Amino acid sequence: MHADPLQLLAAENPVPAARLTGAAGRPEAAALREHVLAAGGERPARGARRRRLAIGLAVACVAAAAAVVPAALLPDERIGASPVAAQALEDLATTAAEQPGIAWATTPGVQLYSRTHVLWSASSAGESGPFVALVPHTIETWVDRDGAGRRRDVPEAPVFLGDRDRALWVRDGNSLAAAPPEETRSNRLDWTFSYLPEGCADAACAVKIPVRELPTDVPSLGRLLHEYGADLATRDGQDPSGAAFREIAELLGAPTASPGLRATLFRVAAELRGVELIAPEAAPQLQPELELRAGRPIDLTDLTIVGFIHTDNGARIREEIVLDERTAAVVATRLVLLDRTYWIDAEPPAVIGYEVFDEIAWVNSASSHP
Repeated sequence: MHADPLQLLAAENPVPAARLTGAAGRPEAAALREHVLAAGGERPARGARRRRLAIGLAVACVAAAAAVVPAALLPDERIGASPVAAQALEDLATTAAEQPGIAWATTPGVQLYSRTHVLWSASSAGESGPFVALVPHTIETWVDRDGAGRRRDVPEAPVFLGDRDRALWVRDGNSLAAAPPEETRSNRLDWTFSYLPEGCADAACAVKIPVRELPTDVPSLGRLLHEYGADLATRDGQDPSGAAFREIAELLGAPTASPGLRATLFRVAAELRGVELIAPEAAPQLQPELELRAGRPIDLTDLTIVGFIHTDNGARIREEIVLDERTAAVVATRLVLLDRTYWIDAEPPAVIGYEVFDEIAWVNSASSHP
């Protein structure tokens, strides 16, 4: 049996309590990260691949070996993604392995800079009923070759998909203004894969692996993702394949993921039960949303979208990974609510979360921009 949606919201990307007042400042305040549906039909023929690196970074290519993910990751009788999704993911794996990767600079002070635009949610059970506020953020990070760096989070004013949630948000004493920016500096700001292995109850025994050190063969990486999914299934009642899909999306978006790792992630995703191909025209608000946040024109014909659906208390939520098929780069990840539900005042299909990957570049210091 799956956890209540409000518990799932609280389990992913929480909004710091210091940013909220009233009931929304309780532990229920959290960021949404959930699941995915797909459109059927045959996969269109791919256009000629153009050798263009979206992030403009150079180094050698690494080819990933194709193998079989552990059967334990596939608990159902259906093995792997749909045929069209599996073919799309194999195409993306081939393209990813052909791309240059990151050549870490040896010059002192040089930083890897990235900027993303995200939509997180602050939720509350509330005395008058549950509600959700959607809060856009711009996240900038600066990381050096040793994993130290700086993170800047600039939130915008909350937005609401329905009048009920706005009224309940205000009634609980929350502000309609944007929260102040937050700065974080750390010696360990590098992108990391972490989970609690079987028998581990707290962070003290958690497995933490820098993304740049993850294995690039399918069996080894598949086993890690299986353990990650099993951990969330035990603690939060999440579907293990859905949890693995969600983590694959996160890892694909990590700037430090090598070409070999990204190719392997696509091949592991192809072995997950329930992964489907989604037609870009079936993804609501996709083009205007991407163009607004990325600040550039987006051609839907260059995009491949794969997704996973999860049903909780009668409401389907779909997680989409939007990819540039020319480079296999992640353009965005999105959450789409597909059914009316009690915990958010929204008319489906509605986008209730996203991360748009805007820019990755080398800069000369942790205070400079491209």
